[in-house]
Amino acid sequence: MIRLITLSVSLMLFVDLSAVQAREAIDVVAATNHEVLERLGKVEAGKDAELVACRIVEEVVLPRLATRSIARKVLGRHWRSASHAQRKLFTQEFRQYLIRFYADFIRDFENDEMEMLETPYDADDDTRLVSTRLRNRDNKQTVRMDYRLKRSQDDWEIVDILIDGASLVVNNQKRYARAVAEHGIESVIATLAKRNAQVFGDSGES
Repeated sequence: MIRLITLSVSLMLFVDLSAVQAREAIDVVAATNHEVLERLGKVEAGKDAELVACRIVEEVVLPRLATRSIARKVLGRHWRSASHAQRKLFTQEFRQYLIRFYADFIRDFENDEMEMLETPYDADDDTRLVSTRLRNRDNKQTVRMDYRLKRSQDDWEIVDILIDGASLVVNNQKRYARAVAEHGIESVIATLAKRNAQVFGDSGES
């Protein structure tokens, strides 16, 4: 009887801890998006609007992104065959792509129209899926945006973003698998750097 009670108490504590961790992950997404949407809403239209939006995303969202992990997954089997220098360059340029992608996508939405959805959680691991719904400021259509987060030490990192079910990681895996196979990794990095430079300048670093 005592062993049964002890087991029940331990299970309750484990589930409570998982619920707390799930809440932490939800709070990370909510706070990050509220801040970035609020700041993007103040950006005035103009020739520098895209760069300003990217700077905001870099300051607010980038620290939450597991950039190297995402870049490694995106490059897939080509990561193993890439040199250390190629991995570093690809990660650097893909980091800039992530900033551009996020800024371009999310600035079309209203801060006060973001809805945090009920999110199921798995009590057996340190990965959480946090779901949101955003409303476009122009056409008022809604988009579901899910964030897959993984616990890293005492904090949470975003390891994937799904837009209406489409995974950022999976989509880019397919894209870069074809590109590297056809053109080689050096060419892929150069093309990515060129596109980044159109926004950030020739330095490639924001």
